[in-house]
Amino acid sequence: MIAITRVEKGNPIPGVAIATALMPPLCTAGYGLATLNINYFLGAFYLYTINCFFICIATFFVIKYLKYPAAAAVDPKNAQEIRYVLRY
Repeated sequence: MIAITRVEKGNPIPGVAIATALMPPLCTAGYGLATLNINYFLGAFYLYTINCFFICIATFFVIKYLKYPAAAAVDPKNAQEIRYVLRY
């Protein structure tokens, strides 16, 4: 039988932390939408958006700090532009 899993061990903690940060506001936004309470929906969706933004920023800085190698570009024509944007 061929295994389709990775040999390296992963760390579930970041996934759990991200899910804990994102799911409650998203569920509250769904509740606000279902009950037509626009204040619940907008407040919860605003919190969800802020959490997503800062998770992205933190991920970017951690990847820069740990100096992960760049993946090979699928389209070499746009590779230079992508490298320029990700450098800063």
